[in-house]
Amino acid sequence: MISNNFNLINMNVLEFEKLFQKTHQILFFGANGDVNEPMVISALFKNKTEAYEAYNAYEFLVEKLTKDEIRLVVRITNNQIVSLSFIDLTNSNVYNIDNILYNELGLNNFRNELKTNKSQSFCFSIMELSESLPYLVLKPGAFPLTIKELIFSK
Repeated sequence: MISNNFNLINMNVLEFEKLFQKTHQILFFGANGDVNEPMVISALFKNKTEAYEAYNAYEFLVEKLTKDEIRLVVRITNNQIVSLSFIDLTNSNVYNIDNILYNELGLNNFRNELKTNKSQSFCFSIMELSESLPYLVLKPGAFPLTIKELIFSK
């Protein structure tokens, strides 16, 4: 169960980063050519406990920032490791998730679709592994974190 014990209003950068450091892999999902569907980047956790703990930090971003107040920077370290930075334009904070595995083919497909899709926004989500399959972690009635600007960096 997703906990409500965290103080979302006063979460600091270090608390946020600590909750996300257990991310197992970053997954990239295209919209399969549908311009009405956003492309999605997901943080995948190995189990429900880790995913639900990170969801509290995720919810902090969803509750505090609109899609125009946040940027996502994807820094490719090498062909297996990526780092993400959420830039809070309102409060001048940067939340980093460093040294996370990713699938190079998935990222390349995502970037190729970006060239043709011209999506106006993106979503970031939390997923958990259950019986070797990824499942979305989201409270009933909640929406994924929407981000208007996505930046790739090396």
